[in-house]
Amino acid sequence: MANNRRKVGRRNHLELAAIQDPAVEGTAHSALSLKEVHAALHACLETLPDHGRNLLRLRYEEDLDSDAIGSQLGREGNAVRQSLFRLREILRNCLDGRLGSQAWP
Repeated sequence: MANNRRKVGRRNHLELAAIQDPAVEGTAHSALSLKEVHAALHACLETLPDHGRNLLRLRYEEDLDSDAIGSQLGREGNAVRQSLFRLREILRNCLDGRLGSQAWP
């Protein structure tokens, strides 16, 4: 159960729907347009090294778990989880710098 909560929490870090959801009209982060958020996220992703972007692609586009990614890349699942955690933190800091506190609910 706790693992599932952590898993859901990790996925929520990169969900654009949580950043710009029409249902949360009137909140601080609704001032951002989806286009602004996409542009900022794209710019932040471009700052990552190729292997970092590949890890994120495997996790979020291919929807592979860390063990499956590790098997593909010849790494331990735990090392992949650590790398993904660090990459999400880098992206969060980058988005904070580009969008300010409006980026996060």
